[in-house]
Amino acid sequence: MRKYLLIICLICLSSCIKNLTDEELIETYQESINNHKWKKALDCVKEGLIRKPTDTSLYFSQALCLKNINPIKNHQEVLTNINIYLNHYKTSSRGRLLKYINYYENDLFTESIEEVERIEKYYGISAITLLMKANAHFLNKDYKNAAFNYEEATMYPNSIEKFKAIYYYKIYSKYFAGNKEGASWDTAFLENYGLEEDMELMSLISKDQLNIDDYNKIPFYAESENFDKEIRLKINLSYDRLFKPIYTEKLFYEPRKTVKDLKNLDKNLELLNLSSSNISELPDNIKVFKKLKALDLSRNRIKDFDKLFNQLGELPSLEYLELDYSNLKEFPSSISKLQKLKGLSIEASNIRKLPPEIGTLKNLGYLSIRNNGKIKDLPKEIKYLKNLNCLDVSGSGIQRLREEVGLCYNLISIKSNASKVKTIPHTIGNLKNLRSLNLGFNRIETIPKSIGDINYLTNLDLGSNEIRELPKTIKNLQNLQMLSIEFNRFRKFPSEVLELKNLQTLWLHNNNIPHLPTDIGNLTKLTHLLIDHEVISDKNINQIKERNTNIYIVREDCRKYVGGIKRKK
Repeated sequence: MRKYLLIICLICLSSCIKNLTDEELIETYQESINNHKWKKALDCVKEGLIRKPTDTSLYFSQALCLKNINPIKNHQEVLTNINIYLNHYKTSSRGRLLKYINYYENDLFTESIEEVERIEKYYGISAITLLMKANAHFLNKDYKNAAFNYEEATMYPNSIEKFKAIYYYKIYSKYFAGNKEGASWDTAFLENYGLEEDMELMSLISKDQLNIDDYNKIPFYAESENFDKEIRLKINLSYDRLFKPIYTEKLFYEPRKTVKDLKNLDKNLELLNLSSSNISELPDNIKVFKKLKALDLSRNRIKDFDKLFNQLGELPSLEYLELDYSNLKEFPSSISKLQKLKGLSIEASNIRKLPPEIGTLKNLGYLSIRNNGKIKDLPKEIKYLKNLNCLDVSGSGIQRLREEVGLCYNLISIKSNASKVKTIPHTIGNLKNLRSLNLGFNRIETIPKSIGDINYLTNLDLGSNEIRELPKTIKNLQNLQMLSIEFNRFRKFPSEVLELKNLQTLWLHNNNIPHLPTDIGNLTKLTHLLIDHEVISDKNINQIKERNTNIYIVREDCRKYVGGIKRKK
């Protein structure tokens, strides 16, 4: 009898839903979702699909309901619905998250990791995606990769509870990966991170008594409410189109002051230009400017930079500091006092090296050390700058881009042109958010395949290097608009370039490329093409123009002002 009553109730419910207006149907669905009445919500979605079969967004709603009714039993049906939705909304963060959860809850950890990597392809690497991958790796018993991802996730700001859980799972991962010594060291350093000493865990590790079955309940699952916010690229400062902070221009036009002017200035001012003021030290009353956000101390004669950084550490609102042309030979560790700093420019200041403490500036979004010819390398602690957006080391003595740079996931611009760079790390492919990469005028011979993973890259300057060929993966850079490969060692046109459908500007001059394929004309968005001033024939040029009349082709010689050989062998 009870079975028949249930059937009658379901029929009545279905009939009621069919009689609802579209507006009432949406309200009923939303109310059902809020009250976790997933079967009723599913009936609303099914009715919606009958009325609007082409509304693809309803397939997401249907997948959501099915997952919450029974994630295991409905796994395949959830997957079918979410794939229909994602075919139309490929970059949907909520769709990708639901697909990840569907795999994760069904112990399909390899597939869930692949889904996170798709999320990173569209949105870049973030703390939450690292944590999602770490959890999946851990449950998949891939403890080495789990330890790496947990390690990376600890470098992002977190609540103390969340940080503690991530840190502990980093310890467990190292232990179960066979790195008992590393697990012991991390346990010993718990107090350094504000956590309590854990002698019990230390004892278990030393006695080799940790049991994997005790740690299979992974905390801090990805939540849909905050997910879209957590995966978004974080931009700490406002930049112009050349990736210079807006503060630079504001300070330039700000009337220059002297130390004598300070006592008469408004204590609430936000910008202060003290450049070229013959300053040897700042007076103690600088600390009264509690709302000061940007300060220019360039072209002065500061004697004690350790004292200076300690003074500036007392300015609670300071976000941007310029110390260009300051002859800062020895960089003191007291730079760590500037914890609120978001932008730091120390150009042409005779720097020999950056201190490890630069890695403590967790809010730093912009770092420029351009035109410091004596600096040979960046410190490995650069990897801790998880909010770094723009790195400028152009005109320096830098001989490589460290692998650790590839761990600064929020980078959008790297300028390392006119330096002495010989190698690009394979980790460059981790920088999913990178828009501009300038490596021109260096000593680079090969480009790593991983460069093809930088999906959002729009500008790539590789001119004036020692490159003979491009990796085939370069064709994956479908957002690339500007490519410069002039004055290298190319002897034939790199055919991969023909796949770059959004390319607008291409520089090829001063190479030993005797002929250009007419298919260049099929790049419909290409408007500017710079070719060799002597090698390419008029006939070849006309053939390209016949394909695309909008291309402005210029014979260029980039060596005419500097002299020397016109082409490399």
